[in-house]
Amino acid sequence: MNIAIAALLAIPLIVICSNAYADTASVTMERSIMDVNGTNKVTLCAGSMQLDIDHILLIEGKFLSLAIYLSPFKPSIPANTCYTWNIPGDFDSDNTIAGIQPPSLTTGDWSVQIDTLQGHPYYTDFAVTTIVNNTSSNNSVRFSITPDVAPIGGSATAELCAGDFDIQVNNLWFFDPYEHPPTHYYPVNTSKLTTVQANTCYTWNIPGDFEPNPSSLRTASLSHVGGWQVALDAEEGYWSDDFEVTIFVVPESIIGSIAITSIPIIISLLLYKRANKV
Repeated sequence: MNIAIAALLAIPLIVICSNAYADTASVTMERSIMDVNGTNKVTLCAGSMQLDIDHILLIEGKFLSLAIYLSPFKPSIPANTCYTWNIPGDFDSDNTIAGIQPPSLTTGDWSVQIDTLQGHPYYTDFAVTTIVNNTSSNNSVRFSITPDVAPIGGSATAELCAGDFDIQVNNLWFFDPYEHPPTHYYPVNTSKLTTVQANTCYTWNIPGDFEPNPSSLRTASLSHVGGWQVALDAEEGYWSDDFEVTIFVVPESIIGSIAITSIPIIISLLLYKRANKV
């Protein structure tokens, strides 16, 4: 009995130790959205323990790896310090040879994967787009998901409202952004790729307007709880929005009804207690 209890008590200690690197280290991008002709930086900060880099990969495509580029810079990062890689300058366009022309960043989704000898990979992602120079027009574009919280197995809508210019939609996906590698991602039906005219809006139904997962052929659905994201890539820019999926969502109308129904009961109880107070 004592041996069994000791074993159970040791389990949390093992878990804490195995996650020490993951809990204290962090990876960040300088820009979450960058211009196709611009540059970016990815920074890995070690926590209380040193991190030794095994590989760092620049990956084209958030869902399907269209191309993978390696960096020859694989330092050991001392505890409580950081190291920064330049994108695309610190990566090789042929995946193997250092010192040659860096890769060209095409528009779309990109991600960075950093593998360490300690066995803890770190991920982050960013978008490359043709940034619209007309700031006032760009700010008038609105992309949003309704509702913010949807029930598991339920539905939502994504709406793009163009500003003072037309927006030609090239790609649209909804996916679980926390999966690495991702397995729950669904592209929109090609018949729903459209040009949204200036000063008009267009709505996509989630999951109804989306295709099965191209790898697993899993039917598009809000199949599990947690955070989800919708990403839209257009000739004129890149937009995304997040929403949550939960097991149970209580409609506001029901909450209001419960509150209204409860008020008379509470008042009656208070009056009863007062009438019977000695």
